[in-house]
Amino acid sequence: MKSPSVYLSEEMRKFRKPLVLALMGLFIALGIILTRILKPVDLPYLRVSFGFLATAFCSILLGPFLGGINAAIADIAGFFLFPTPSAFFFPGLTFSALITGVIYGVFLYKKPVTLLRVALAVLTVTVLIDMLLNTYWLSILLGQAWKVMFPLRALKAAVWYPVQVLVIYSLRRITKGKYTEI
Repeated sequence: MKSPSVYLSEEMRKFRKPLVLALMGLFIALGIILTRILKPVDLPYLRVSFGFLATAFCSILLGPFLGGINAAIADIAGFFLFPTPSAFFFPGLTFSALITGVIYGVFLYKKPVTLLRVALAVLTVTVLIDMLLNTYWLSILLGQAWKVMFPLRALKAAVWYPVQVLVIYSLRRITKGKYTEI
């Protein structure tokens, strides 16, 4: 197993490649569009969007480190480009975005993309980030009790989980072999 410093230096070397920079910009733009513009449901403490696709595919192609950085930049840029009158910038939600990219990368980068592996990655993100961490951040941000928001957020997670798994798995199978080592 590589030491963290060796892994980090390898990941930072990727930043020198123009293709990686172009893909990062593409995934940031795609993440902003899918999260901030094309959102079927957007309530104060519940959002349904396809923004997970940009984070998942960036992490699959570029790894956990760049996937996490990409998700955090997309979150910050999306907030400032498309501000919501009743919302405030909250670093905790950006941290959640970063960890989401890392989780997808840990599960799916340079590994065979099986239905089980995708399901475990999405389950980890859904439980740890969406249901627990983001609900906690929103309770701080909105001043509502955690247990008031949790049931609706858990219902959304239960309904949205199979959709995320099937979409990521299906799209990855379509792109498999087309984008290998970057």
